[in-house]
Amino acid sequence: MRESISSRMTLDDLKTRPAFVTLSTDQQREFVIAYCSNGADKVKAAEAAYAVNDTASAQAIANRNLRHPAIKRLVSDFYGQVDETGSRDEFLAILWKNVQKGGEDQLGWATLYMKVKGYQAEKAEPAETPETDSVDDLVRQLEAKANGKS
Repeated sequence: MRESISSRMTLDDLKTRPAFVTLSTDQQREFVIAYCSNGADKVKAAEAAYAVNDTASAQAIANRNLRHPAIKRLVSDFYGQVDETGSRDEFLAILWKNVQKGGEDQLGWATLYMKVKGYQAEKAEPAETPETDSVDDLVRQLEAKANGKS
């Protein structure tokens, strides 16, 4: 199990992240700080960062902010949440389980597993066939050797 990033990340660490620094507005930055410091209360974070008149507006702003890719990433990193896609190793483990199940999809799963692992079969070039002498030519060569003519 992964160690929680939040046990290592402080608000000061969060403020120095490129994703935080490049947020487009001060309000977005304030929202992230408030959200991460108040225990993930999105409505209170929106009320602290934006001039809102009611809870419905705060909820709408909070939901919009939490869908923002950079804000979503910052919050996930701060709270140590695992990305939905998981790690490469976790993905490989899922693929391998599907390969082991067998069935008519087994070849497809195995092919995908091998691609992710980095193994791809090279397309084989047809082997060149050496030009062979005709049987008559071979007979003549053997007769010449037998007669001492080379």
